[in-house]
Amino acid sequence: MLGALLLTNSRTAWIMVGVTFIAFLSVLLFRKIGTKGVAYLFLALFLCSTPLLYEYSIKSSPFRARVKQYFHYRMDSFDSHFMLLAGAVEVFEKYPLIGGGYGSFFEHFSATKIAPAYFSRDPAALNTRVPAHTIWGELLAETGVLGLTTFSIFVFATMAGLLYGALKLINKKEFLISAVFFSTILGWLVAGVFYSYNSEFFWIIISFMTAWGEWCDI
Repeated sequence: MLGALLLTNSRTAWIMVGVTFIAFLSVLLFRKIGTKGVAYLFLALFLCSTPLLYEYSIKSSPFRARVKQYFHYRMDSFDSHFMLLAGAVEVFEKYPLIGGGYGSFFEHFSATKIAPAYFSRDPAALNTRVPAHTIWGELLAETGVLGLTTFSIFVFATMAGLLYGALKLINKKEFLISAVFFSTILGWLVAGVFYSYNSEFFWIIISFMTAWGEWCDI
């Protein structure tokens, strides 16, 4: 799986994997030694990242040059994602209660103030219906407060049940599965700020996770 991740070179996937892994370790450490475990984890992450940040701060550093070279060709894509997110917020401000309608993001986005800047950056978008590329932006723009609230209640209720199981279940296999499921959903939601994936696939997976949590009587 790690090999596949390296081959895709996907920023969004790396965000999801990073958040998922840190959340999983945090849950296990909290279960074992309480808040001290989580504190130790973040202290370790801080100590590991400090030398890299220091090296990057040196303008003549080869490490800094490699990082800038790696991200240079991705900046347009990065900026485009933020433009889509900003456009989603504009649509939400116009239709705050129920949104502009499911599946209508592109039509409403095309009428936003930021759309001309986006289309000038990515002319290919003029020939296709551009998706929101963000779970949260899509919810805001297409379903408004009502859709966002419904989604949030469902997903956070599922996560609360799985987290409770990860911390309270006795059987090792069951609490590990609960921890994995909780961490995966959290990683998906965080990475989903920048990309919406093929959400149908993830909805199927989340449905399985929710059903498993109910089956375990969490």
